[in-house]
Amino acid sequence: MTVSKLEKLIFLLVCSYCLLSVSTLAVEYKYADLSEGLAEANAKLEELRAIHQPRMLQQVPSRELSNYKIIDTKGTDDDDDSILYLLQYYGEEDTFGISKVITKIGVQVTFDKEYSVRVKIYDVSTQRWEIPETFPFPYFKDSEKLSVSKGCCEVIVEGEPFSLIIKRKDTHQVIFDTKGKQFAFSDYYLELGAKVPTPNIYGYGERYYDFKLRPGVYTIWARDEPKVLQSPRGGGHVYGHQPVGLIRDGNKDYFIVFLRNSNAMDIVIGEEPSITFKVVGGIFDFVFFLGDKRPDTVIKRYHDYIGHFVMMPFWSMGLHQSRWGYNDIGAFERIIRKYNEYDIPLDVIWSDIDYMVEKEDFTMNTRAFPPKKLTELLTSTGKRWVPIIDAGIKNRGRAKDVGVKMDIFMKKKNGGIFTGRVWPGD
Repeated sequence: MTVSKLEKLIFLLVCSYCLLSVSTLAVEYKYADLSEGLAEANAKLEELRAIHQPRMLQQVPSRELSNYKIIDTKGTDDDDDSILYLLQYYGEEDTFGISKVITKIGVQVTFDKEYSVRVKIYDVSTQRWEIPETFPFPYFKDSEKLSVSKGCCEVIVEGEPFSLIIKRKDTHQVIFDTKGKQFAFSDYYLELGAKVPTPNIYGYGERYYDFKLRPGVYTIWARDEPKVLQSPRGGGHVYGHQPVGLIRDGNKDYFIVFLRNSNAMDIVIGEEPSITFKVVGGIFDFVFFLGDKRPDTVIKRYHDYIGHFVMMPFWSMGLHQSRWGYNDIGAFERIIRKYNEYDIPLDVIWSDIDYMVEKEDFTMNTRAFPPKKLTELLTSTGKRWVPIIDAGIKNRGRAKDVGVKMDIFMKKKNGGIFTGRVWPGD
C-alpha cells in the first residue's frame, strides 16, 4: 500500500497531540517536505482526537516491535576500542501506525573516557539525522578510545527481544536496564524505556519545576512558550533543549544520561522507577557519564564534554530589567528615572524586538532610538544596554540576501528555502 504525504503528516500530527511535544509548527520544521496539505491534515486530526484519548499515546508500541535478533558482532576482542552489534527485525508488525519499522539496526558501544560509555542505536541501511560531531555541538574533542577491557562499564546487548543493560564495573551497580520495557525504532517514531536504580532523577529541561522530577511526562521541544509552567503533565516547553538527566544509583553514586538527539521528545518518568524516551525522528545516541557521591563530580565531566562556560563580563552579573514594549528611548528614560526614584538598583536594561525596524533582525529603528542620544543616556546613568536578537529572518531585506548568499537556510525537499512564520511575518 502506498502511503501518501497526507497520511504521513496526519500520523505525525497524531503523535504530536498524544505526545504533546510536536506541534504543527514542529512538523513543518522537522518535516518540511510534508508541509503541503497542513490545513487538511489538521482538519482530519480533529476527527482522530476522540480515538486517541487520554492525552498520553494509547497506541503504545507492542512488544512485537522489540523483536530484533543479533546477526553479527564486530570488535569483541578485549583490545578493540568499540563493539558493533548488527540486529535484524523478525517481528510480524512492519509498521507503528504508518511509520515503517527499521528492520536492520546497529548498536555501537564505545568508551571515549575512563568515566563514560556511549551507546549509539542507528539505522544501518539509511543515513538519518543525527547531531554532527563538530563544534558547536557536543562531542568528545580528545577521545581516548579506551579498549573494551578498560571501559568503565559492562554493556550487555541481547536479542530476541532486544535489550540493553549497563553495569558499572567499580560498584557492580546496574544503572540502565531495558529488559521488559518498550522499544521501537521506526521511521518517524523512536521509543526506549529502561529501569533505573532509584527515583532520584533531576534535569531534562529547560523547565520551571521542582528540583527532583516526579513521575510524569516531561516534554522537550524549544517552542518559545514562556507562559507554560513545566509540570509533569507533558506539553510544557520553553526555550532550552537539554535532554540530560542526573540520576543517583543504589550505591548513592551519581551518573548522567545524555541523549544526543535534537528532535522533539517526551521523557516519561515511571513509578518503578524507570525512564522512557519517546522521540520523533533521528537516532538513539546515549552518552553515560559516571561519577561518585558528589553530584558536581559527574556534572563537571559532562561540562568537559559539552564545553565550558564562557567567562561573563562583571556587569552582566548585576541587576537587569527586561520586558517587551519599550518602544522608544523615552521608555528607557522613564524606567531609569523610576528606578532611581524608588531607590531600586539597576545595572542593565534590555530591549526586546521593539528596537528593530518592523521586527526585522539586524536592524535598528534610529528614529525611536537615536544612537547618539541612547549613548549619552547610558553613559550619564552608568547603565548597560542589551538588544535581543530573534531567530526569525524576514523573507526580504539584507539579512535574507546575505543568508541566501551564504546558503545557510533550512531547505525543503525540492531544494527551495523553507518559509515559516514568526514575529516579522513570513
